[in-house]
Amino acid sequence: MSKAHIHEQERSGWGAPGAAEAPHPSEPVFAPALLRLGRGLQAALIVDAQGRVAWMDEALTHATGPHGEPYEGRPLEEVLARLPWLARAMRPALHGKAGVHEEQGLKAFVLPVFDEQGRMLGACARLQIPDPVATHGAEGGVTRHAPETLAHMNSVLRATFDSIAEGVIVVDLHKRVTAFNKRFLDMWGLTEEMMVDRDAERVLARAASDVKHPEWFTSRIRERFEPSETVDVETVELLDGRILERKSLPQRLGGAIIGRVWSYREVTAERRADAERERLLNEAREAIRVRDDFLSIAAHELKTPLTPLKLHLQMLRHQAPRGDGGSARHVDKSLTQVGRLTGLVNDLLDTSRIQEGRLTLKHGPIPLQALAHDVISEMRLSSAHHQVEYEAPEASLVVLGDADRLAQVLVNLMENAFKYSPSGGRVRVRVEQVDSHVRVSVADDGMGIPKDQQARLFERYFRARNAPISGFGGLGLGLYICRDIVERHGGRLWVESELGIGSTFHFTVPLASA
Repeated sequence: MSKAHIHEQERSGWGAPGAAEAPHPSEPVFAPALLRLGRGLQAALIVDAQGRVAWMDEALTHATGPHGEPYEGRPLEEVLARLPWLARAMRPALHGKAGVHEEQGLKAFVLPVFDEQGRMLGACARLQIPDPVATHGAEGGVTRHAPETLAHMNSVLRATFDSIAEGVIVVDLHKRVTAFNKRFLDMWGLTEEMMVDRDAERVLARAASDVKHPEWFTSRIRERFEPSETVDVETVELLDGRILERKSLPQRLGGAIIGRVWSYREVTAERRADAERERLLNEAREAIRVRDDFLSIAAHELKTPLTPLKLHLQMLRHQAPRGDGGSARHVDKSLTQVGRLTGLVNDLLDTSRIQEGRLTLKHGPIPLQALAHDVISEMRLSSAHHQVEYEAPEASLVVLGDADRLAQVLVNLMENAFKYSPSGGRVRVRVEQVDSHVRVSVADDGMGIPKDQQARLFERYFRARNAPISGFGGLGLGLYICRDIVERHGGRLWVESELGIGSTFHFTVPLASA
């Protein structure tokens, strides 16, 4: 059954539609289907899904006016300020409920309006003035228009019921089907003829033949045939691959339960999308695990020959004949590359330990100025193109932690400052007390970091897009490791940078006395 357009034979009174007027350019644009269906129902009032008045007939416009400005697009409570009961009557219709309301000598038939996909477009109201002669007949008060009105409302409710997107069936306490809509029949491949006997058990048997787990399906439905306050939502899988979400709740009349309502919504696409996302997520997790395992094993295997290789090179350097500068230079270059490779391998091992929760720290008192002084003294020798400046207070600043690991953080930050200011310049290291923490800052006058890249600097394998690959070696692990070390000490690591001006990295560590 398609969406019904309801027409009454009698066109008198408030329900007669007025002539359509061309919308003012400044007025909101309403769904043409909403206006078409509303006027087809001979409505006096049409409201969109947001509760804005889309159209009123001439009589209602006069009764609610005067309006200082066009009423189109204004909230219905505002437009119907003189008829607040009608505004209240429209609200249930905007939630999908049709009904009849009577007040101030007017009768309002309110009806929600849906499009062909079951989406709510809005609601409309048909207004009538009751005929006192017709409503007070001599034959026991039976009205002349009662059968016509009842047929009208039944048609309205049927059209609403068939327009919703869910399949619905209602069963009473005697296992008799009291209502169902066309969507329910379509979902389960049933026909009107199959429902003639209204036997819920027969409908259940027909439906169960299409379900993957018929015994479970049948038992769950039969449990709800008995009166119950329970509201439940379950998933039903069909043999043809479709997945339905079933909601079950009691049907009430007053305070008494008189039956049960089941609604079915097809969620096949949603569930398959969820399953595909979960599959891809699991595959990504497994790929990351395999990668991390490989890196950990590879790092261990690479580190094994590096130590003896370094020792052999050092022996060659000592054994080189005096005055043989060429051989010494080759050995020095080889030692430099071995040192660089050792650093990369150590970064891989540290990353693996962090991921596995195996990065351990020693804890002891550390005079941070002395540690910084030692690191700076060594780092000055590694770059002749940079002027290293150091500033620290005279009062001793002692922290608790792992001296080697904190030195590793400072070395990494200074190496980055050298690396990303290739033209030389100043590198400024500052140690200071800030409240209950010690803050160490490393500033350079280098290329800087783009704003949109700064938040990702501390992720594994990340390299800023303005860092050339050539001459700026590394795996993008140093800052990731530094952040983990600092946070394990109870501090934090962050950066301030301007593109083309330079960068300043800060990290904090709590004072031992704090």
